[in-house]
Amino acid sequence: MSDYYSLSESSSVPFSRHPGQLSQGVIDFGSKPGWNHWKMATQKLQDDLFDCKPEGFYQFIKILKSRSNYFGWSNEGGILQVVPDPSKPTEVRCLLEDYNVFSYDRLVQHELTYINSDTRYAQDNCMLYTCLMKSLSSSGKVKLIIHDKQYLDGVPPIESGLFLLKILIREIHLDSNATSSMIRTKLTNLNEYLSETNNDILKFNNHIGMLIDSLTARSKQLKTS
Repeated sequence: MSDYYSLSESSSVPFSRHPGQLSQGVIDFGSKPGWNHWKMATQKLQDDLFDCKPEGFYQFIKILKSRSNYFGWSNEGGILQVVPDPSKPTEVRCLLEDYNVFSYDRLVQHELTYINSDTRYAQDNCMLYTCLMKSLSSSGKVKLIIHDKQYLDGVPPIESGLFLLKILIREIHLDSNATSSMIRTKLTNLNEYLSETNNDILKFNNHIGMLIDSLTARSKQLKTS
């Protein structure tokens, strides 16, 4: 038992709430632990594949947050923690929380610092990409494939999870084009939306959560502009 458990706070065993967060540095995908890490990190987020429609976005992003926390993608120094403005290097934001703060061009600048490197950042970015693609339905992928040059780069192509996530958000109209006034208008017409969904409470709750999250992200974007 003592080989596996330690109740002492002074133990040298590194503490983590999830095993995926313990892996540091480049992962050896040729090893069994490395393969298991890849397999767990890249499995689909849920059984019901995402069709890139607004009503399912709130639930999708919440589950993705859980996966990213599990594998350290949202941790300090993780691939989803990015500086929106290079002139303000201490203002780090998470792409899953403040997606409207980041422009596509800014993500390109950020990713060019590691996309072709032999680093953990490059590995995590590829795992994020694979996870997202496995989590999309056929109709969801169709909406993104026409923009494949924006998330695939080079010959052979290198997959970018950050770019794919940004484009996914953009295509379901939650990016900067969704103005605060439009979102507030939808919030004032919730009775109509509930009627349109035949009183589907799950869709209704997802719709509200999506609008509030989008309005919050939009507000943060305006404060930084």
